[in-house]
Amino acid sequence: MSFVLNSIKSRLLLGFAFLTLNVIFLSSMSYYNLKKIEKIRGVSKTTYHLHISTLKIIKKDMDLLGIHSKSPEFYQLERHPLLHDRDRLFDQIQQMTEAIAHEEYSNAFGQDQRLEDIQNELIAYNEVFRRVIQKVTARGFKDYGVEGKMRRLAHLIEKEYKDQVLPADLLMLRRHEKDYILRKESIYIQKLNNLCNEILKKLYEKTPDNMEAGQLLTGYRNLFNQLADLNKQIGLENKTGLKAELNEHHARLSDQFNELLEITEVRASEGIHEGSIIFGFTVLFSIIFSLTISYFIAQKFTKPIKKLSNTMDNFIVHKDLSEKMIMPQNSTYEIDSLANSFINLTKQIKSQFEEIEEKSSLLEKQNKDLSNLNRELDRFIYSVAHDLKSPLSSLKGLINLAKKDISRKEYQHYFDMMNGSITKLLSFISDIVNYTRNKRLDLEVEVVNLEEMVESIFNQYQFIEGRENIQKEVNIEQKSVFFSDVRRVQMVLTNIISNAVQYFDPVKKNPFIKVDILVDNKKAGIRIEDNGVGISEQHLKKVFDMFFRASEDSKGSGLGLFIVQETIKILEGKIEVSSVEFTGTTFTIDLPNHVHSFPVKSGDERTEKTKKTVLIDTEYNY
Repeated sequence: MSFVLNSIKSRLLLGFAFLTLNVIFLSSMSYYNLKKIEKIRGVSKTTYHLHISTLKIIKKDMDLLGIHSKSPEFYQLERHPLLHDRDRLFDQIQQMTEAIAHEEYSNAFGQDQRLEDIQNELIAYNEVFRRVIQKVTARGFKDYGVEGKMRRLAHLIEKEYKDQVLPADLLMLRRHEKDYILRKESIYIQKLNNLCNEILKKLYEKTPDNMEAGQLLTGYRNLFNQLADLNKQIGLENKTGLKAELNEHHARLSDQFNELLEITEVRASEGIHEGSIIFGFTVLFSIIFSLTISYFIAQKFTKPIKKLSNTMDNFIVHKDLSEKMIMPQNSTYEIDSLANSFINLTKQIKSQFEEIEEKSSLLEKQNKDLSNLNRELDRFIYSVAHDLKSPLSSLKGLINLAKKDISRKEYQHYFDMMNGSITKLLSFISDIVNYTRNKRLDLEVEVVNLEEMVESIFNQYQFIEGRENIQKEVNIEQKSVFFSDVRRVQMVLTNIISNAVQYFDPVKKNPFIKVDILVDNKKAGIRIEDNGVGISEQHLKKVFDMFFRASEDSKGSGLGLFIVQETIKILEGKIEVSSVEFTGTTFTIDLPNHVHSFPVKSGDERTEKTKKTVLIDTEYNY
């Protein structure tokens, strides 16, 4: 396959090759600089960790000498676990120091000599610490070491030779011992030795032949002096003895580490800065190179396209241009193909525009006809509803008259069936009209008097036969005026309350319908509960479907709850239903309050908070 430079493909491949080389070069330099910065930071980080580890081991040593050396557990084992941990940490510090010394950038940081000094200082510090531990172990504590032997001799003298040595002398002797252990003052050493000499003198004068008590007392004095000497070697304070040497090593280590960390930080910052400058120049060079290549490719690529675009514009303005004038000269074969496609597309667009104009005119005419048809359909529905309701209402009245005139029981059943059928038909006509109004009419927001509305709905059903024992309970708490569409709210409440009345359970002793309403400045929460026959679980999900009836014996048209749901959607509210068959049904409704759309003046009676509870017992008949 030949590589032709006058094709878009070849130009793109050439530009892509140059950009790829640029990306590889930039990536390599970035990788090199990142590795360099990573190693520099690694050296700085390892040095910092070395310092932290050294501080940790010094802290462990101070704890061993201060807290743990005064604990009996420290002397019970041949070697305390804390000493093992401390030696392991010291070995890690030694390894870390050697690792830093072998780092690539360690020489550049000037760390070699300082690391060697730190390592030597650590070795010297460790030797002094081991000597201190040996002295502390020999000294002991309570029942261990020299102090333990001394106490055992004292207890033996108190127990076995209390007749030969006065208890007051022994008590004073032990008091000097305790004062020294607590205060570490040399005066108590002198007092104890003087007292021992006096006791020995009395002992020899009293019983010159019994030397055993004197030997024990002399041994006690020697052990005490040995204990005092060990404390002196260890250091009574941090400024004397081996403790002073430890503090000197600690101070020198601190100074050496501070100097090392300072130099490391400076050299690391310089290295990172140098790497950043190199990387910046690399990025700048890559950007300039990429822009140059991109500009070159863009010129070679867009020049024929721009020429074709200008020609196309002229063709659109001057439709009488010939196809030869559209075809660009000295262009790539892809541009030639694009020009041919444009010519064919232009022809198709012109044809489609003509077709669209024709169909638009037809669609406009059809929309106009449809609007007229909808208006005629609305008028037809209202006319039919009126024309059907009048004779049906008259027929219902005639049936009631006939039912009274013809009192024979065998005909009453037929009258009831006719009356029920007419009632169903009237309900269906009413549902159709309500559905049509709900779909066609806009929202008319105004003040809604929920108390009067609920009361009027209940009054519509007060004379229905067989509903004499239904109890009604209405609880309305208004914290704000309720604004909504009166007609639609009336439609929702009427449908749900009428269902509660129609499907009450005559078997129950105390059938009831309970309405709870809470209104605030955001919404009206409505809860309608009854203990009627309820809805089975298999039918509960379908109660809001159009024309759904649970059985052929259902009294309604199947549109009531469907209209309720559609109405609540228009009101931008929500409705939920829960029911247990043979137990009862509960509807929960939330309707938005549009009170903020109607400003109310201060003192207006509509702003007063009201809370009313209406209880009507079984004497209120439906």
